[in-house]
Amino acid sequence: MVQRTVKRHLRHTGYDMYRVVQSDVSPRNARERHQAVLNNTINVVFDIGANAGTYGLDLRSAGYTERIISFAPVSSDYTALKAAASGDMLWETVQSALGDFNGAEEVSVHPYTPHYANTSRISNEDSAETPQQATTEDIVVSRLDAILDTFVEDDERCFVKIDNQGFGTRELMGAEGVMNRICGVQIDVPQQQQTHNSDDSLDSMIHLMHTHGFTLVSIEPATLNGGSGHSIKTRLTFIKH
Repeated sequence: MVQRTVKRHLRHTGYDMYRVVQSDVSPRNARERHQAVLNNTINVVFDIGANAGTYGLDLRSAGYTERIISFAPVSSDYTALKAAASGDMLWETVQSALGDFNGAEEVSVHPYTPHYANTSRISNEDSAETPQQATTEDIVVSRLDAILDTFVEDDERCFVKIDNQGFGTRELMGAEGVMNRICGVQIDVPQQQQTHNSDDSLDSMIHLMHTHGFTLVSIEPATLNGGSGHSIKTRLTFIKH
């Protein structure tokens, strides 16, 4: 069902969907996926859910030389992110999450994976973890449309990357007031969200972006399960032409 939905949206834009085997998800192809940034005169990239800074490092290795603003709310992630960005004068780091409100939030922090979630959204599987496996932390949350002017001039072209464990709709809702100033969006949708029962399903995400004038230009596996070879996340890339 999900695959048919995505194929339908892609064909309306002149694209199609095909299977990618595990060996295709290589560093070389990762660099090629940054062409959405490199080919659209992007001046500023908002890296939401930056974790340890891998995305920013990949952008630099792909040849992107403009500004990066990376957001990581959890203390351990932010420490690693600052280290990754150190010495890069055009890479700014912010210890904050982006969401659909301005304020604070308690999150569950999983020490062995780059994962955190609002404690009210913890699944049964998560709640079964012992205190040694998961802790909680209070983080700052900001709406993108409340802070965009702090980082971006009116004539700069912005690209937003979202990788936040399936709560991408929250970040997009928090950007509603500035969607007209965003030129492209890349969002990773975890497998467990890719159903029609979720506001963050592929179908809902594609529809939401289309209502803001964005075209889906790419869909691909973002992370693969090493054992099964199945996609754990699906990456959607949108451009506003």
